Amino acid sequence: MSSTTIALYKSLKRLTKAQFNEVCLYLREKYDYNLSYIAVDKSPAESANQLIELVKQNSQGLSHLAEVIDKVAPQQQKANAFPHILCYLPDRKPQKEALKKAIKDYRAQYADKKQRPLLCLIHGNENEYGNFIKCLLEDVLVNDKALSDYFRNGRFEIELLLEEFHTVDALHQEILAFLETKINAKPEKEAIANKLAKERRPIILHVRLFSQDFSKWQDEHKTVIDGFIDFWADWPKKVYAQHQLFLVLLSFSYEKEKNPFSLLNWFRRKRTHFTLMKQFETLNQKCPTIMAFFENQHVHGKVLPKLESVKKNDAACKWISTYEEQIKPFWPDTYALELKIKTVYGKRDAIPMDELACQLEQLLTNPNQ
Repeated sequence: MSSTTIALYKSLKRLTKAQFNEVCLYLREKYDYNLSYIAVDKSPAESANQLIELVKQNSQGLSHLAEVIDKVAPQQQKANAFPHILCYLPDRKPQKEALKKAIKDYRAQYADKKQRPLLCLIHGNENEYGNFIKCLLEDVLVNDKALSDYFRNGRFEIELLLEEFHTVDALHQEILAFLETKINAKPEKEAIANKLAKERRPIILHVRLFSQDFSKWQDEHKTVIDGFIDFWADWPKKVYAQHQLFLVLLSFSYEKEKNPFSLLNWFRRKRTHFTLMKQFETLNQKCPTIMAFFENQHVHGKVLPKLESVKKNDAACKWISTYEEQIKPFWPDTYALELKIKTVYGKRDAIPMDELACQLEQLLTNPNQ
């Protein structure tokens, strides 16, 4: 099945019986499909599969079906499709390749079955993160045979607000408190590590630190990134988990100000961003490989290549040509969409991921505007 077919199949299975009958009615009345043998009283999965196989006999069948589902249950269809399509807007090949190599090198270091953390640090321009983690995990890890059956269930989410802790010790306590609550273990690293190891599956933690201003950070000797690395460098090293991957991703986001048009807030945001970028660049220069990272920081880690804004050619040409089949149900004339995207860019060569994704979602939702 193509990704479009799978998305439509999932949408059909979620419809109520009345909605499914309405979809069939629209297809029959508007496009003259013969649906006489569709078993609407069967299970949702069987009925959905029958309908898709029938409409696929028409070259425009999937587009017709997507259009009708959108009429019957518009929010469901858009919710299923947009996140998958839009997260592939930018070219993130450098980051994906760096992560693949880091995991390969990490595995090559250990013939034993101990579970040790591998840190991957993510950085980029303001508002560049978007759905990057989702895209990275789906596109890289799900294609890894050793992880494909496990990574979804093994993934935890951590969200920490920088202003809630101002020192390394406080940061460590925040992470520990979250893990204690999340996995129901004692607030001790050894207890948490052993509990995670008993899962017998890969563990993937995504830590997002939110910040407005680093001037509130009170530790004079270490940065917040240093503090984060220190927490994992001290992780118990004699935990057996059949050599399952223990991946920890760190990314930063900027909290939205109450007054985003304030000049003071703008300068504060720029200062925070500049401080972070310098810290990541310095760390990457000192530790270009996971082994250099280990020698310097006592834990395996990798600073992934910087996330850049989405270039005009990537969005207007590469993205449309690569995902044309998924886009057509929302915007059949992809050449017209290409011209529209170029208009959005205007004289700019690149647009931040979050900003572009928001504008494209509006375009795909309202193609006639």
